[in-house]
Amino acid sequence: MATSEDLKFNIRMADQYIEVPNNYIYLMGHASENPKLPESLAQSKHKIVFIGPLGSAMRSGNGVTQTELDKQGHVIVSESVYEEACVKELMMATICSSSSEVPGSSIFIMRLARDARHLEVQVLADQYGNAISLFGRD
Repeated sequence: MATSEDLKFNIRMADQYIEVPNNYIYLMGHASENPKLPESLAQSKHKIVFIGPLGSAMRSGNGVTQTELDKQGHVIVSESVYEEACVKELMMATICSSSSEVPGSSIFIMRLARDARHLEVQVLADQYGNAISLFGRD
């Protein structure tokens, strides 16, 4: 799949391409989370080349897979050790430091959600420090 911008720079030697509308990025969520996609394409009789990580690489970076490995005896971290590792007093300093590098940029904060495949929370905030969760993206 290629956008017109891609065609200008990257797709000069391709035998064939399929131009898609500009709003194609939503398709990447499946590819970034599912190692079966590159593995299935590799076994396809149509010889489709997946331009991205191998399925094995996806598995090694998958948080759910890692949680399962943890349960099997690999690197188990207790809740108290995890909480102790969260240095709350440095959080504001880190946010201020990140904000000063690129003024107006967003801050991405993560919290562990065990056994979650995908989680998105929309937050609305103002210049006075007020913030609320909108609970979902729709």
